[in-house]
Amino acid sequence: MSTLRTLLALSLIVATACPPKPQGKTAPKAKGKTAQGKTAPRPKEKRAPEPKEKRAPKKAAVEARVAELLAAARAQEPAVSTLLKKVAAANAGSLVGFEHRLKTRRSLTRKIRLILSEGGAKTPAKVTINDALRYTLQVPDTPAGRYLSTIKTTLARLSKLGHRVVKLKNYWPRGDNYSGVNSVLITPRKLRWELQFHTPRSYQAQKATRPQYERLRLRATPLHEKRKLFDAMATIWDSVPIPQGALTPGALHPAATIRKLARP
Repeated sequence: MSTLRTLLALSLIVATACPPKPQGKTAPKAKGKTAQGKTAPRPKEKRAPEPKEKRAPKKAAVEARVAELLAAARAQEPAVSTLLKKVAAANAGSLVGFEHRLKTRRSLTRKIRLILSEGGAKTPAKVTINDALRYTLQVPDTPAGRYLSTIKTTLARLSKLGHRVVKLKNYWPRGDNYSGVNSVLITPRKLRWELQFHTPRSYQAQKATRPQYERLRLRATPLHEKRKLFDAMATIWDSVPIPQGALTPGALHPAATIRKLARP
């Protein structure tokens, strides 16, 4: 009997010293805290790629603008080509590079995307292209002054037939990487097109410097390389004779501006 009482007393002592563990879930840790009490970093949220259906409209809009420009150029090319052939024959000139009169789809696409990337237009439909249809009239300056008179006669005749001159840039000053006269006209049916005027020497210089020009205009080309390309091209262009009267202000057309291209 005494032994039983002794065992019961020992059991009570053990129970009092070691209380039972609470049942159920443990207390939750504070949010955002690590075991050391520091704030745990939030996992980075991965953004889902833009759905194709959202990217497609811009691409589709560019393609639509390219198709629109090409269709207009092709529709009006026969009439403009016929007219310019007559003008060239009347002035003993020639249409050089005639096979390239229509800008390619690839070139138009690249140009439209470049204009959009530089903020030149808000949407593809608003992009203005001057040379979807383009020509080069080559006229020698012999006798002296013939080049100048041919430009004036050609533009006057085109204007009389409803082709309005909207731009005329005279690039004949020396010391840069291009020379010639570039004009932009609008047909009676509202198509913008380009007509360049060159002498045989300036046209050959343009062809000779074309590879350097293509490299120069790339955004990825380093500045020091662009300057070397520009200087090399300028050396070639400085050897081309300037046609008589070409740099006389106002001699070509009321819309003419004399331009010198800046070194990069």
